[in-house]
Amino acid sequence: MEPSCLSRLAPPTGRRVQKGWEVSGNSKLSLNSIPIEWPNSGEVLIRIKAAGVCGSDLAQLNETGIAPLNATSIFGLEIAGEIIAIGSGVELWAEGDRVCCLLSGGGFAEFCICPARYCLPIPNGFSWNEAAAIPMGITTGWVSLFEIGKLNAGNVVLVHGASGGVGHIMIQLAKAFNIRVIATCSSADRAEFCRSLGPDAVVCRDSQNFVDFALEFTGGAGVDVVVDMGYGTASMNMEALAPHGKLIQIAPSSVPASLDFRMLIDKQASIVGCSVRGLDAGVKACVAERLAADVWPLLSARRIVPRITTVLTMQQLPDAIAILAARGSMGKVVCAADA
Repeated sequence: MEPSCLSRLAPPTGRRVQKGWEVSGNSKLSLNSIPIEWPNSGEVLIRIKAAGVCGSDLAQLNETGIAPLNATSIFGLEIAGEIIAIGSGVELWAEGDRVCCLLSGGGFAEFCICPARYCLPIPNGFSWNEAAAIPMGITTGWVSLFEIGKLNAGNVVLVHGASGGVGHIMIQLAKAFNIRVIATCSSADRAEFCRSLGPDAVVCRDSQNFVDFALEFTGGAGVDVVVDMGYGTASMNMEALAPHGKLIQIAPSSVPASLDFRMLIDKQASIVGCSVRGLDAGVKACVAERLAADVWPLLSARRIVPRITTVLTMQQLPDAIAILAARGSMGKVVCAADA
């Protein structure tokens, strides 16, 4: 007998399995047959149309990231799709609604379960691929800039890794709220990509000292916040900070970390880690509400637009991960649902 939540949009009668990508113990991806779960109270079942590929996926595969407790073994954190069944107590959504959401896992599959409070409507005019490209970047950007960074109009943020999937969204989000942005990247072509997003300044780390630039840009005061996707060094980041500034670390640094704690103490600065995947459920739901109210109108007006540079299929997920690992893509990599 089918579960009571099964709707006319749900998988065909009798179907109990789907294809999904899982991570094995030796950090290898495998496409397996896995059960289709059904929504419990407060949850929705989504038919996935597209999934974004992000640095957290790569970290999980390389075992450098920590998955939340009780996270599914299925890979994938950000998706866009159609709600096909709802659990009891869900009032905000209906079958057939088009949504995107940030998951704790389960995105690289045909279907996924998501708490209804995490879902956000697909912005007006956005394609499935565009909608799948925004949950991680926009959530990380909001939490970093406003929940942790407490930035206001006129403040200065320095963003390392600004040409990547999260960084290029963060530039646009900050500028939409009149925050001054220094974007750093590693090459001339990435610098050109960053400039197209509208930051106040772009620094190519291969040829420029970002500390000297940041101090000159701020008249010697230093920046209010540094957001590091893993491309800066703790000591140089601290030099670039203003007194009482914050270094927000999104990913581990790719170079050995060293820090003169005297500078940290003298500046009364702080270092904060940020992982939106592991946010408390209540906090994640509150962030979704803030995004819906304050950021979604900007997306619908296309003042913030994900730049998708690579689109593959779900079957090609290993190729998508390889592109990220080789840092071979700017903007966002997306896997579209298999036809």
